[in-house]
Amino acid sequence: MSAGYAGPVAALAAPIRLGGRPRVMELLSPFAEFLRVHAAWTGPVTAAACLLITLPGIGLLMPAAAVMLLVGSLIGVGAIPGEDAFLGSLLGTVVGTSLGHEVGRWSGPAFLRRRPLRRHRRQVARARLFFRRQGTLALLLSRFLGPLRCIAPFVAGTMRMPRRRFEAVNVLSAVLWVAVMLAPGWLTLKNRANLLPAITTEIAAPPRP
Repeated sequence: MSAGYAGPVAALAAPIRLGGRPRVMELLSPFAEFLRVHAAWTGPVTAAACLLITLPGIGLLMPAAAVMLLVGSLIGVGAIPGEDAFLGSLLGTVVGTSLGHEVGRWSGPAFLRRRPLRRHRRQVARARLFFRRQGTLALLLSRFLGPLRCIAPFVAGTMRMPRRRFEAVNVLSAVLWVAVMLAPGWLTLKNRANLLPAITTEIAAPPRP
């Protein structure tokens, strides 16, 4: 990442860790560098990233918060176009969630006990209980509840949630989620970028008599 962006983005990302493992943002630096160099590909790249984030199984392995914070940070420093990033993220999120729902409808409840999801039985059980208690509201809320984000659409499919109702909640929750997840990085880096020129001017100005 070039010097113009590396400082602010690295400073924002410094507190982010994944247990005792290397910093998540350091692992995502090739992703950030690709976006910076190929800003014209912002829409397709963010769409693909959010598609993976929301897919059942794969989404459990993706650091969703770190990816979205990084994208928001790149928007904030002007490295990538914000509109393309928002629309790409929204499209990937909606499509990935819809695919999860369709896979759930096709495979049925028995798939929840098979090997791909056997290691995540607790999250699956929580998602099913959440749906029984909250109904449609569960799908909206699960978008903001970590592992349930990619499991809930699949569970909704196995429980035969009507497509029209599912897609309405899918689009609404996707708009809210993308906006909320991009906002912290964008606002922090945008404010910092706005402050730096003023601070530099103040420091460089000659002392008053």
